[in-house]
Amino acid sequence: MREVISTAPRTPLARLAWFALLAGGVTAAGLTLYASRHNPSLLLRLMFVVWVLFPFASALTANRFSGGWRSGTATTLHVSSVLICFAALGVYGAAAFGQAGVKLGFLFLVVPPASGLMIAIVVLIASFV
Repeated sequence: MREVISTAPRTPLARLAWFALLAGGVTAAGLTLYASRHNPSLLLRLMFVVWVLFPFASALTANRFSGGWRSGTATTLHVSSVLICFAALGVYGAAAFGQAGVKLGFLFLVVPPASGLMIAIVVLIASFV
């Protein structure tokens, strides 16, 4: 009989990170579409949605495979995922509703790679500590 491997998060913090990333990704996609509602190019709007979803999808994938990691490294990933999720949504919300003082495209272009880079750096440092 073969063993079934569960992909469900095992700790409450992992569940929180999974839920925050999933809800954050959906919200980020919605804010991106809302912010770009005056842009006539559907292709450009969809490309931005995929770009904005990339860090959420990467963090979800990392969280899925973090079960075999050291406890401290996995915890760091979960916490940084939740924090980056809230920070990114704050920036996207401010941009979508006109509260940011810069061009819309700039924020939606820069925040995704910055989010992914921050999570990668924090987890890398935690893996060596």
